[in-house]
Amino acid sequence: MTALQAVEVYLADWFNRNAIPWTTINAHRQSSKDRRSDPGQEIWLHIKQNWDWTNKNDGGPEYKLGSGHPLPVEWGKGYTADF
Repeated sequence: MTALQAVEVYLADWFNRNAIPWTTINAHRQSSKDRRSDPGQEIWLHIKQNWDWTNKNDGGPEYKLGSGHPLPVEWGKGYTADF
């Protein structure tokens, strides 16, 4: 098991124990206006994109929470926001 798979197993267990459905994987920038490139393009492309097998999504091209920012076009196909 890779470290990334171990994190996924840990998180899935946490969500299950707390009876919370786990449907998305989001970048910090999507929930706060003060976080522009957090976790950063390289991490997003190499880590989150490898979690596609978990069937979790990032909310889509315009998705954000509260004052957050949508994911920028540089982070993947279908994204439309600027950095």
